[in-house]
Order: sequence, then structure tokens, then C-alpha cells
Amino acid sequence: MSQQGGSARRVGERSYWQHIPDVFAAMGPPLRPAPSVVAQVRAAIDGRTRHVLLLGVTPELASLGERLVAVDRQPAMVERHWSGDDDHRRVLIGDWRSLPLADASIDSVIGDGCLSVLPSSERAGLLRELQRVLRPGGRLVLRLFCAPESIETPSDVHAAAMQGGDANFWAFRWRWMMAIAASHPGYDLPVHAAWQAFDAIVDRAALAQATGWQRALIDTMDRYRDSSDVYCFAPTASVLAGVSAGFDNVRLVATQGYELAERCPLLVAERGV
Repeated sequence: MSQQGGSARRVGERSYWQHIPDVFAAMGPPLRPAPSVVAQVRAAIDGRTRHVLLLGVTPELASLGERLVAVDRQPAMVERHWSGDDDHRRVLIGDWRSLPLADASIDSVIGDGCLSVLPSSERAGLLRELQRVLRPGGRLVLRLFCAPESIETPSDVHAAAMQGGDANFWAFRWRWMMAIAASHPGYDLPVHAAWQAFDAIVDRAALAQATGWQRALIDTMDRYRDSSDVYCFAPTASVLAGVSAGFDNVRLVATQGYELAERCPLLVAERGV
């Protein structure tokens, strides 16, 4: 997962993705794919592995495929989390919305959370670009981060955490973001709004004491404070409607074995022949 969307930033604004290399190694599921998810992605692209495109540099997915090219626009992510090019894989600095790849050159596109790190208005353009680089019959396999149909409020999420409802901080963080996004049109979340609500509602010392989470992890929420990034945590029905407009055999495959897995299905689809 890596940020690809967003318009020009105002002076003084920064992207959360400028900070992400510093905390990425500490992240766990659901923000990063569990081993069971990696196995599901591998199975989903079976038979279409000759040329694989990875959106971002997610280390867990970087060994899939006979030949893999990863595309990420953040040099710091590449420097810190890409283990190096070899005969079977390479990385390119580029924008997912304008991929430096030839038409119909890719057998499978894989990625983790890619549709959530750009506004909903940019989703259709990204999907068209993925269609362009996929060969006819090529497969798209992306793990989604989807808001639940039953909306939670930030207060609900906070109360659940204080009562031991979340086993890990990363699950709490995604629930929090989804709860804030639910009050925004199109489920588009200016991430600084998630920080504002967190700073207003949450007593960090009390949260650390109630949960056992390290204060340093809790304080990673501050990375959103001055960010101009916009995430989108749309429900599955909204995502499926957009994908179905350009792909065939669109379906969701449930993931499991980690907290919040029910909100993180695999989207699997094919480019028409």
C-alpha cells in the first residue's frame, strides 16, 4: 500500500506517506497482509504469473510471480522496504494513475489496500489504467479495506477499545478511520479529520493503560495531523459497482485469521477477452 492519489498540496502540507517508511516495519494486520492473505493472493493469480504488477512495495507480496514489477511513487518507501532488484523482480518510481508500462503487458495486478489510499473520484481512472496494462483475461487481485454496512461512531470505537474490544492497535486505527469516513460524502476521509477527532476524544494515557498498547504506537496518529491525504473506506457494494463497470467475473473472496479480516476481502476480477 502506498499513497498515489490527491491533487496538488498547499504550502506547508505534507503527505502521511512521507512519514510511512518510519512506521511501516512496525505495522501488522490488518494494515499489512497476514501470511494467510499472501497465500490467497498466490492462489488467485495461479496460471497468470509470468508478468505480475505489484502496486506499491508491500514486502509480503513482492516475491509473487515469475517476473514482478513494483510501482511506487515514494522513493523513501522503495529505499527502506524494497530488498533489491534481481532477475525476477524490479521496482519503478511512478504513479499508479499513469503507469510506466506498455498496453496489455501484465498477466496479473496485485496490491494491498490500493483502492483506499486515493479519493473515490480517482478510483475509476486507476481502474481504467489497470485495464490498460492487463492482458485480455488478465487478473486483478487487490485486498480491500471496506467500511461495514452497520456504521460505527468514533465514540463506539473508542468505548470498545477501552473495554478490550480490539486486540491490536492497527485494528483499532482502521476502525477509527472507517468510523470518521462514514460521516463524509462518498466515504472520502481527509485524514487530518481523523486526527482531529482522535485528539479531541481520546485520552492517550488512559487508552494505553486500558489496552496495553505502547504509547509510541498510539502517537503515530499524529502523523495525520498536517496531512492533506484523502483515503476512501467505501462499503463493498460501492467498490464492486465501480469495478463491475470495466471488469468481468468480479467477486469478493473472504480473508481470515486476523483481526478485522471481515472488512478486508480480496477483490478478484478479470479483464475481458
